[in-house]
Amino acid sequence: MNTRLALIIPERWPDQPDCEWALLDRDGRIVEHGRSAPSHWPNAGEHVALIDGADCLLAALRVPPSKRRDRLPLIRYALEARLARDIDHEHVTITSERADEEQPGGRRLLAVVIAHARLRQICAQFEALRRPLGRAVALVDCLPATTTCWQAIDAGTGSLSLRAGPDGAITVDMPPHTPSTTAAPARGDTLACALTLATTAEPAQQPAELVFTTATPLTDAEMTLLSRQCAMEISQCSLDGLWGRSLLAANLLHGPFAPAASAGTGIWGALRLPAALAGAATLIAGIALAVGIAVDRNTVAELEGRERAIFADALPATPAIAPQLQLRRALDEARRDHGLLSAGDLLALLQALIEANSSLPLQMAYRTPRLEAELASPLPATAPLAHRGLSARLEGHRIHLQPQP
Repeated sequence: MNTRLALIIPERWPDQPDCEWALLDRDGRIVEHGRSAPSHWPNAGEHVALIDGADCLLAALRVPPSKRRDRLPLIRYALEARLARDIDHEHVTITSERADEEQPGGRRLLAVVIAHARLRQICAQFEALRRPLGRAVALVDCLPATTTCWQAIDAGTGSLSLRAGPDGAITVDMPPHTPSTTAAPARGDTLACALTLATTAEPAQQPAELVFTTATPLTDAEMTLLSRQCAMEISQCSLDGLWGRSLLAANLLHGPFAPAASAGTGIWGALRLPAALAGAATLIAGIALAVGIAVDRNTVAELEGRERAIFADALPATPAIAPQLQLRRALDEARRDHGLLSAGDLLALLQALIEANSSLPLQMAYRTPRLEAELASPLPATAPLAHRGLSARLEGHRIHLQPQP
């Protein structure tokens, strides 16, 4: 199948099974989208998990000058300063790398960090659903990394992620919505509160615009509230662009989480049909070859039986050592006994040569049982002589003719 099913996996999945999804064709175009539990997901050839920002940390790291083989301990050391968890229990994926302008020879890295246990749980759940993952990416890594504007996303997962330029992102939990009979905070209030926390955490170089990606469009009142509280111009977009960018984000399934080659994904998925056809053709050819060999063996056995019967009838009480040669000699002797020419006689050879060349030879010499002759013109073909049991060797206009051994 040439389709991909991309799904946004919330922090509380699979306990809360509903999630946003989109079915993409082979060119990344949206065929169908919706929000549902796994039992209502459409079938697809490949599955891509967009893991919520609450489970993934997108961290910007600075690594001092070092050889590439010595970089892993430096990355671990840099991450230990950012994480409150044991780095040995984390799965790290480097998404981008560039030179550090402030430190000659140093590198700036962008890494996605997710707990081993959480990624293992997600992969195992998809395996249990018989929908093995082909890719897993961080949701925040699917947001454009631009310096002209910030990118925020509320995919209805209970958290809000903010990508403040190319160097990392932060995620905050959305305040719980608890409506009451006296007052019910609007969705814009909760979004504005979460966004205020996010912009407070990243106050440096705050741009004038923020693009808000949301599963449910904001109302004009919510847009005004957000713009006033964050002191930024707010524009919004749907999740449509997010699905296509998920195919370009860094794949988290590497190392111990690398997907096993399956019939529906990757190169094997593309080569499955040609390989099956090639295998079937090879099997059929093998069967045909085996049948042909069996038929040929039966034919040879039948011919050998007929040869033995003819030999026993023509030469009774004679051991068969070289049956063909013995029969040829017996035929020549029988011809001489009846006054006929044998195959090696001069006149028999000369007659065959005249019939093949349609002219008399200019010179000839006969040494039993070979005839050597000089012809007026080259012999056009030796096939007629071979049909008469004669062996011919040509040397220009000269021919050497004798019975076949």
